Amino acid sequence: MSQSLCHARWPGLWWPAPLLRTSAEEFSDEHWDTVVTQGLTGYTRCAQDSARRMLRQGHGAIVFITSTAGHSAADGGAAYCSVKASVAGFTRQVGVEWPGRGIRANAVAPGFTVTEGAIQRMSSEEALALMPIGIPASTRQIDNVCAFWFSDMASHITAQEIVVDGGCTFGSNVHAGVVRRS
Repeated sequence: MSQSLCHARWPGLWWPAPLLRTSAEEFSDEHWDTVVTQGLTGYTRCAQDSARRMLRQGHGAIVFITSTAGHSAADGGAAYCSVKASVAGFTRQVGVEWPGRGIRANAVAPGFTVTEGAIQRMSSEEALALMPIGIPASTRQIDNVCAFWFSDMASHITAQEIVVDGGCTFGSNVHAGVVRRS
């Protein structure tokens, strides 16, 4: 089966931390355009290119990497959260548009995952305080969900998104106003 993992990095663009912390009334057109180009246009171009090849073959699976930011609000994240929600919407759209022609599309929405960039933005202690499960995800755990989406075990699933966040989106101790047990 043809497979495509769409985690966009558009040529010439990078993701500076300030893009994640600009209030809704303050971000510039340039900021918005950069976030949308990298975070949405990049994904759609990746999917289109992959789908063209897969349509010729008559089968395939596409997995988009979204974010829990698409399910919630984040301080200063108006553009980022909007784009991540849009990628989830695009996943649902192509997930129902393409399966009749042999292509499934699904998504993985990681929460705090131990990467170099994530550790620069939030300490492990801060991240753990948000997670009912008590540990952050590893990149291997995200990879395992992607492998599931590409596998025959998911052959009848399309237009879906799996959130991998240790329960943070729905059970964050910060949002629930409770202190996590030691």
